[in-house]
Amino acid sequence: MKTNPLNQKGFTMVEVILVVAVIAVLAVVVSPKVVDLRESAFAATRDYVAGAVQDGVNLKYSKTLSNTGSVGTYPTELDTASTGACIDQSSNTAECFGGILVNGITNSDWTKISSNIYRYENLNSYYLYNPSSGYFSCFSSCTP
Repeated sequence: MKTNPLNQKGFTMVEVILVVAVIAVLAVVVSPKVVDLRESAFAATRDYVAGAVQDGVNLKYSKTLSNTGSVGTYPTELDTASTGACIDQSSNTAECFGGILVNGITNSDWTKISSNIYRYENLNSYYLYNPSSGYFSCFSSCTP
């Protein structure tokens, strides 16, 4: 018994084109949200580190206050790292914020610009540490 070649099972070209068109429309709708999620993740990472640094500064102040009983002092600097990337690429050791965080940070996205200015590379955000007030605050490109 011969089979009719026109009676084969499968998708028609119109069905395939329709499915491809639907997938393309979904990709166009979803892709901006994925990019937005990426920036939100970078901002969350930046804010997490900045919060940890501020908490470390506050803990150092509290420690000096409890030791003296009357006067607390903020740390004069956050670390002893030289300017540049906050991680030593050869040994993968943290160099920034080691004066107030137990192990510093092991995130190559942070750069030390000067003795009290740091930069978060992914969002080009700049932070300033003020040793007289103890504030570690963003002063440029602070929102994602």
